[in-house]
Amino acid sequence: MNYNRYLNDELKMTHKCIHKQLNSEESLALVKALAVQVMNLISNRLAKRIRAHLIDSLKNLLSLLKVRDIVLIDGTELDLRDSCADNFDCKGKGRDRLDVSSARSELKLHVAYSLCKQSFIYVDVFEAVASERDRVYREYLQDCLVIADRGYIDEDLELTLIKAGAQFLIKGRANTNGTIIDAYDDNGHRLNQYTGKKLKDIPHKMNVDVTIRTSKGNSLRIIRRYNPNGKNRDKISVLRTSIQRS
Repeated sequence: MNYNRYLNDELKMTHKCIHKQLNSEESLALVKALAVQVMNLISNRLAKRIRAHLIDSLKNLLSLLKVRDIVLIDGTELDLRDSCADNFDCKGKGRDRLDVSSARSELKLHVAYSLCKQSFIYVDVFEAVASERDRVYREYLQDCLVIADRGYIDEDLELTLIKAGAQFLIKGRANTNGTIIDAYDDNGHRLNQYTGKKLKDIPHKMNVDVTIRTSKGNSLRIIRRYNPNGKNRDKISVLRTSIQRS
């Protein structure tokens, strides 16, 4: 409207021109670049001010871990109207809706959130069937502690984070495979009787902190806890981590 207001009839633009441009790959790339610039502008300006007001316990934790930030990564599904889904390559469908109608095709929103900067490091939208692990932008995750759920279990990702100077704390699975090379109880006493055995060989009600050798030959620390008040599978919680035991 503003464009047409100042031009003669011969040069007026129709809404179709705008729609065609918005559908182009160039426009998508431009919007992504602008979003990144705006987010960086805000986070860089506030980062120093926020860090100055962090509580002492968090500052001490960052110092002990030798990292500058704590980053939460996760994904969430966005269901689409049927008329909109045809525009995307969305083969995956989520849960049935609360009104009992069938599940719709979905997109997935992938985010990394900085606890210290109180802002998003990146936001990415992709088809719902895509792997969460493949949507982790490792180049942004340096010198930080990454916290994630079990959808992000991947040894290659864990090794990449370690090489980038990052730590990780990822929710694991109760049936985690691997051979125990070191094991401790809650009091820090070494449990030599479980060396060479599997995690499943330790009584499931026992809290343990073990180092295992994975099938790929990597060393991995596993923390397993038993919660008698949990429901069914939630009685046992497992964490995969690179944080030093000390």
